[in-house]
Amino acid sequence: MQEKILNSLQVILDTQHQEFDSIELKKNLKKIIYQLDPGPDSTCFVPPTEPDSFHVKQYAKKMFSQSIEKKLKELSTIHTGFHQLDKLMGGGLKNGELIILGGRPGMGKTTLLLSLIRNILLEFQKPVYYLSTDDIATNILKRLHAMIPGGRTRILEEELDESTWDSYIDTLKILEKLPLHIDDTHPVYIERIMDASRWMKEQHGIRLICIENLQSIHTDRTFRTRDLELGYICSRLKGLARELNIPILAASHLSRQVEYRGGTKRPLLADLRDSGNIELEADKVLFLYRPEYYNIDVDEVGNSTIQLAELALSKNRTGKTGTILLKRDAEFTRFNNFDKYTEDLNIRSRRLDDLEDDDNAPF
Repeated sequence: MQEKILNSLQVILDTQHQEFDSIELKKNLKKIIYQLDPGPDSTCFVPPTEPDSFHVKQYAKKMFSQSIEKKLKELSTIHTGFHQLDKLMGGGLKNGELIILGGRPGMGKTTLLLSLIRNILLEFQKPVYYLSTDDIATNILKRLHAMIPGGRTRILEEELDESTWDSYIDTLKILEKLPLHIDDTHPVYIERIMDASRWMKEQHGIRLICIENLQSIHTDRTFRTRDLELGYICSRLKGLARELNIPILAASHLSRQVEYRGGTKRPLLADLRDSGNIELEADKVLFLYRPEYYNIDVDEVGNSTIQLAELALSKNRTGKTGTILLKRDAEFTRFNNFDKYTEDLNIRSRRLDDLEDDDNAPF
């Protein structure tokens, strides 16, 4: 031990600066003594080691970064108000995307569009530009009126009595405040849609464009086939979505081949009318299917299909595909979240179960 002490002292003397530094000398002496006798009673200097910890500033920066990332994601996505659909689509309708909603006549495409708009307007207050290609604005407002709490399916003034008048007026006041812009100009040309959409974005800050019927849109250009014309229209809509950095949701007819198909008649991508270019340009493709429409009262596993609608995400450039369920409210001609009615209808879907149990789901 004595030899170790002497050797250690010699090392200190050899390395000591030419100018005597008493503080440095004491520090080195304590360090050597601790190394020679690091017992529990030692009060000598303990060599510092870097702890496995972070300064609060680092945590704050990390939390701030995560908050910004979450906020940016929210700003780049429009929630539809249909919870399972938002989950399946990674949060909702994404900015810059062209989404096609396909379905045969009678499935309820316009009803679904308006139900989605109702959710966005009432729950999230996002400005919407609705292009009514097949109907007039007054009829669209009547349908929206019925979808709002307190609304009525028949709102002609002559059908209202004193007991329903107050409710009718209250619902109109709600409609009046909604940031919804309806355009029922006919005929509909893609060139005008693009000009009007740019103006609506600049003047009203619209966050979503909804198109009632893709097949009702035309162009000033001449094409050999309707398929090529629709391909050009879809290409322009896709470019418009990216230019304005908002989603565009357009309903589309399906071919009659669905009706001749046996079995469930669930739509396929090939069923999109003039589908080649529509499918090519679309970022996402949704299909609406109501088994009840075809007098199919139970599904493949015996579950009731009464008041049930399937919404299939059959194409998704940025994520997974799958099917969710919606509840069709025939009285008020609207669609609602399915989960509110599961217990009442005693309906259970394997597809819904698979979606809920998916560990890779983004939410």
